Amino acid sequence: MDAGQGRPGSSAFIAAALVGAVAVAFAPTPVPVAVGVGAGMLALLARAMLRGGVLGHAAMLVFAVACGAAWTGVHAQRAVTAFLPIEAEGVEAVIEGRIVGLPLHGPSGLVATLEVESADGPWPAAAAALVGRRVELRWFRDGEGVQAGRRGRWTVGLHRPPPSRGPGLDDAARRAAVDGVVAIARVRGGSPALDLGEARGLGAAIDRWREAVSTTLVDCLGPVRARYVRALSIGDTRGLVEQDWTLLRQFGLTHLIAISGFHVALVALVGVAVVRVAWWLAPGAARRCPRPIAAAWGAFGVAAVYAVLAGASLPTVRTALMIGIVAIVATRRWRVGPLQPLALAVGIVLAVDPLAVMTPGFWLSCGGVALLVWGCGPTGRPVPGFLRAQWVASLGLLPVLAAAFLAVPGLGPLANLVAIPWISLGVVPLAVAGVAASALGADPWAALCWQAAAGLMSMLEGALRTVPADLAMLWPVSPPSPLVLGAAALGLGWVLMPRGTPFRLAGLLLLVPMLWPASSRPAMGDLEVWVFDLPRGDAVLLRSADHDVLVDAGPEGAGLPRALQTLGVRRIDLWVQTRGNAGRAGGAAGVLEGLEVREHWMPPGRSGGRVALEGRTWSVEGVSVEVLHPNADFPTGGAEASAVLVARGPAGQILLASDAGAWIASRVARGGLSPRLLLAGAPALAGWSPRFPAAVAVATRAPGPAAARRWPPDRPHPGQGGTLRVRLSADGALEIRAWRDLQPRWWDGR
Repeated sequence: MDAGQGRPGSSAFIAAALVGAVAVAFAPTPVPVAVGVGAGMLALLARAMLRGGVLGHAAMLVFAVACGAAWTGVHAQRAVTAFLPIEAEGVEAVIEGRIVGLPLHGPSGLVATLEVESADGPWPAAAAALVGRRVELRWFRDGEGVQAGRRGRWTVGLHRPPPSRGPGLDDAARRAAVDGVVAIARVRGGSPALDLGEARGLGAAIDRWREAVSTTLVDCLGPVRARYVRALSIGDTRGLVEQDWTLLRQFGLTHLIAISGFHVALVALVGVAVVRVAWWLAPGAARRCPRPIAAAWGAFGVAAVYAVLAGASLPTVRTALMIGIVAIVATRRWRVGPLQPLALAVGIVLAVDPLAVMTPGFWLSCGGVALLVWGCGPTGRPVPGFLRAQWVASLGLLPVLAAAFLAVPGLGPLANLVAIPWISLGVVPLAVAGVAASALGADPWAALCWQAAAGLMSMLEGALRTVPADLAMLWPVSPPSPLVLGAAALGLGWVLMPRGTPFRLAGLLLLVPMLWPASSRPAMGDLEVWVFDLPRGDAVLLRSADHDVLVDAGPEGAGLPRALQTLGVRRIDLWVQTRGNAGRAGGAAGVLEGLEVREHWMPPGRSGGRVALEGRTWSVEGVSVEVLHPNADFPTGGAEASAVLVARGPAGQILLASDAGAWIASRVARGGLSPRLLLAGAPALAGWSPRFPAAVAVATRAPGPAAARRWPPDRPHPGQGGTLRVRLSADGALEIRAWRDLQPRWWDGR
């Protein structure tokens, strides 16, 4: 399959195309398709002129890079232009469509993917553009009747997928671009929903079957015991809560819970066994089709069917493609290298959906196979070979884990050593056998298999939860740059070289910049303020050269601890909660769990820390924080009782007014403050700005739709471009930058 005589073959060509796809997929701005096409034409011209040789082969690889870049650019441009037009943001429409995949019914309501069949609204062009596209259907605190594989009609408000709010925070626009979702459709409160019956087609039938199996599993085992069995049998992870994912991340086991390629390969062995039995019963069949070839095609058939029934995730599709390529190779009697089936599978994925390179699953799946081929040579001893495979996979995937999850599990290699055989050879066969028995009508056998699978998972989960928290810790890292990732990959490649390679362990030194990144902190005497863009909540981080002060914690589940860790914050020197409402204190539990807090100030009437009353001061190395309001006699509760703070340093004063109103502002103004920066909640900012006209006023939360229409253009808020970074220098400079200006991405749609 590869060209001989030193010419670059299919694997090298696909690897070069992958480089081009990655370069465009993660580019900060859209790359014009004409650039890739022009580069490809120049490379082909150079190839024709050089006619072979090293330069000719290099020109061919450049052509492959250009092909990958141009094709990815086409898909990226298509994804962005398909987003809901900005002019149609918030409009109401009536849409009909089919539920795709399994809908999620959570505490906040319904989240499902809808394939639109018809749409009607005040923007006819925008409504017509939705037909045939996918939207994310959300129904706040409702939607229990919505089921997989059915059609319906809803009155919705249409919104563009929101881009990244800040460091480490959710990026719905990126996820929508990868998944082909063009809008978010929120069902209007009180609007009647119409069930239009079952949808037609194979995809709808598969979704209904998966929903039925999931329901049967819950009825048999209960929602708690069934959650892992559902995930490992049909790829339904809806039952897993955040505590489950946290446990899996702590031990580096997330790749095992969603159906992995190894699980598909195990199920494919059923096809091999069926062919072997059939050929043993009918020996004459071997004259028409040799048994090895028939076994390969049988494995591919079973793997393909199981991949589709399990939701067609990227690892399952990649494994099915590789098995199919092996079957073709066996049929045509080609001689191929060990990496070529993987390379061809990657090539097919790039041809169909090049934006898949933006998902962690692509790199965990394909990277894991490549590492096993690279670092695990043939061995006649199964136990050392298995241990070597665990070492290679756990160590080699560290850069992927660091880039995708911003954390590295400390006990990952040891936990995988036990969990991989336990889950893959014990839980998965039992769970899949239960699904097969249920499909054949043998419900007692299905229940027995599922009970055994759930019991094994309970034993493993119990063992993991007994590990002390100090040992089962995640090593947080900051987002690594491409240079840092390249150095880490080079170092790991050197470590995984064969024995006898000189200074192999020295390659571990190249991991240091990734595991211990240099923290970007303000210069001595300067102050840096991060105003986080959190939905329905406020949080502010003050940073000096050596210390971090957190004001408020935002709402529950907004991702503030991850955002702080992404910025390199490992310890909070002072944490002040200005108010006890859900928007400012809802995320307190997450902060306490994920970060070390040295000193904690609470609003009056709350327990758990020192009370933030007038006159309380925190000071260290030229930087101080003082409470200006309330005093001990002020009534607790309500916005007016919010703690008002002033931070002082060589760079000047920063006034943080929280939600206190104009009356408190007039009282504080009599103290003779001269702040350079004024921070307050959006409703309260109007009462503070006239009292301190010389200060730059910044809202700590995006104003509501009505207030946003009349919001002064000279008052920044996080809703304009994501989290705000404000830098105050001792020389008098003040700079305000939005996150989407600091970290631009093409899927932001700007």
